[in-house]
Amino acid sequence: VYKGTGTSVTVTGLSSGQNYKIMAYVYKNNTGSIWSAVTPTATITGLGTANVTNVNALAGNAEVQLHWTNPGATCFNEVMIVANAGAAITTVPTGDGSAYTANLAFGSGSAYGTGYVVYKGSYSPQTVTALTNGTSYCFSFFTRNGTTWSSGTSACATPANVTKLLPGDLAIIAVNTQCLSSGSDDEIC
Repeated sequence: VYKGTGTSVTVTGLSSGQNYKIMAYVYKNNTGSIWSAVTPTATITGLGTANVTNVNALAGNAEVQLHWTNPGATCFNEVMIVANAGAAITTVPTGDGSAYTANLAFGSGSAYGTGYVVYKGSYSPQTVTALTNGTSYCFSFFTRNGTTWSSGTSACATPANVTKLLPGDLAIIAVNTQCLSSGSDDEIC
């Protein structure tokens, strides 16, 4: 895979899930053809598709916003997210991803185990809608490279009906009608 005087080389065309041995030979030609009797060997294992990192699920009213960091740009084709009410889906997908249709409205994408495919792509963040407040949802993130999938990682959140304050809204957090320490009779926070 390499011939030269360099100190490093990038080898392409390797397959995920395979183990490889690399051997280096030294050749000295200034006094004749002499090959080194010592051949250092290195074993490369664990060539797999990397998971996304920094996974975060932020709950809102009947929705959850998902954030993540993609693996290196050349290490994957797409991210597929599966949503499930309850526990995270751990079954790794198969194939090139074309069998799965995604829809950010929960229940509208391809069924996957007891959950649904909600997203396929590579852009973070994404917001999953049509969720039921008070129900815990887990989101499993799988990364695909060709037909090889990562082991997956997950994040969970429980949507809730929350009050969103808009500019100009007033929120009273506390009322104390006898605040002796400040010297006044009434105090509003």
